[in-house]
Parts: sequence; structure tokens; C-alpha cells
Amino acid sequence: MNLDSIINFIWSLQEFVTLNSSFDTIIKWFLLYLAFFWVALVIWVAKDAIARSNSIIFHVLVIILNIFLPVFWLMIYLLIRPSRTLLDKYYEDLEFQALTWHDKKFCLKCHAMVEDWFKFCWKCWENLMQTCKKCKKDFSKEYEICPFCGEKHK
Repeated sequence: MNLDSIINFIWSLQEFVTLNSSFDTIIKWFLLYLAFFWVALVIWVAKDAIARSNSIIFHVLVIILNIFLPVFWLMIYLLIRPSRTLLDKYYEDLEFQALTWHDKKFCLKCHAMVEDWFKFCWKCWENLMQTCKKCKKDFSKEYEICPFCGEKHK
């Protein structure tokens, strides 16, 4: 292959592109597709960033970088984004609380969570303990029998 044949090939390719209207239509549709893909990518990254973080600075930075460096920044974003969404974190915390509340104590009047050693509810001031008439020890009002001596109450 010499230089003349390469120039002739490029020239014939250029003539094909300029004279063929279907090729021009294909190029326009491809560019339109890329534009829609770019807009969809910006919207997806913005929604994903908002769902995963509360930081407005992070949202703005991610969106701006995605507008100007779409494909390159998408790969970086997929590596640095938080692993879970805020909703996932919320439900995980709710599940953890539900699993740890089985051993918690609640006020009989207002249902606020109280510690075992509280004598009064911190919210409604309800007395949580009763004193045994026989052994004079304090125990929870939930019990009908004193756990220390067995005396029946209520």
C-alpha cells in the first residue's frame, strides 16, 4: 500500500459520506440516541446520588462531573458511591431496633422505653416499681408476686 492508494480510499469514503443521504440520517439518529443516553445517564446518577446521600455538596459535585465527563465519571461514581441507599439504612436500623427491643422494658402507662433500674417513667412520671410488704425490696409493677420472697401482690 502506498500513499496514493490511502488518499484515494479516504477520498472515496468522504464522497460516500457526503453523497449518501441515508448515511447522514444514520449519523443524525446515532447522535440523537447518544444525546438521550447522556440525559438519561445524568438523571439516573442524580437520582442515585440523592437516594444514597444527604450531602448536597456530594449531589452537586456528582451531577456536574457527570454532565461534563459522562462515561468516565460514571465508572468512578460506581466505585465511590455509598453501598446502601438511605432507605436501606433506615430499614436496617429499624430491624436492628426491633431485634434489640425484646429485652427492653416499657412504661405501663405511656409505653415509653425505660431501663430496668428506673423507679419512675421519664416521660409520664408513672411509678414503675412497687415495694414488697414482706421483704421490703423493690420490684417491677408488672409482677404479681414478689420475685424475692414470693409474697402475692395486687
